[in-house]
Amino acid sequence: MKKILVTTFIFFSIIAQAQKKAAWQVVFETKAIFSSSPDKNYGYTDFYLIDSASNLFKKYNSGYRYSNINRTKLGVSAGIRFCNIITKNINLTIGALISHYSAEKTNTRQFNSLDSTQVTLQRTSIGWYDPVTNKSFYSGQPVFGNSTFYSLSQQFYFGSTPRSYSIDKVNFTSFEIPISIEYKIKESGFSISGGFCPIFVMQSSAERSYLPNPEIIPPANTTYAITSLLWQLDAGISYNVNQKLQIGFNYKRMLNSILDNVEIIRISSFGFHTRFLIPKNHIK
Repeated sequence: MKKILVTTFIFFSIIAQAQKKAAWQVVFETKAIFSSSPDKNYGYTDFYLIDSASNLFKKYNSGYRYSNINRTKLGVSAGIRFCNIITKNINLTIGALISHYSAEKTNTRQFNSLDSTQVTLQRTSIGWYDPVTNKSFYSGQPVFGNSTFYSLSQQFYFGSTPRSYSIDKVNFTSFEIPISIEYKIKESGFSISGGFCPIFVMQSSAERSYLPNPEIIPPANTTYAITSLLWQLDAGISYNVNQKLQIGFNYKRMLNSILDNVEIIRISSFGFHTRFLIPKNHIK
């Protein structure tokens, strides 16, 4: 909260020094939001019980690929925008916006068996023991099923089709101060802009829920903390419908992950904005 107050004070201090060559706008924006995170690849050794009487298992050396499917969500922003005229065609703009973001992605995993052999393990008091490799295996290690090694459907895990296993849902409200340079294209009514924006997260929630699985008991839902300060780059194009109304499109990309030290998840958005000029005689 202190960061927000200090930044807001600096924002209005800059504005106070530039009233003579300035214009104010009321801003409304809707945006399509999508999230992204890098794919991950892991290697595991898994055991599946074949014959409980002889403790015969099938041992798989497996390659797992984790990826995600994004679900597009909607976000909104509203606030004010201050335009300081630098030259005839160039403006420096600073805004103060309240925004709401919502993002959702489905996590998938694809398991492929690299090779497999049959092995006989020996039961111990705390797990299983492989007399050939002199290695012990415990229920806490990456072995599907519980410590009694129930038989599992191999077709469920291995194959070319990715399986969905969890859903991440993120919602947060933020205070933003977008700063950009706007260039007016001569005698066209169009302008292009680019800049950056610090985003101060005020209220947030992030949760991972696990989908039903006929083979294993999924873990409980997990909640995460959202990064308190995000940084965003943006670029856009606008058109002056008349002297008071401006419409346009923009693309925005967050530079850092929205989750705090958990997983890399970045948000991008395509937005449509509407800006209304506030007449100077309405500004005290």
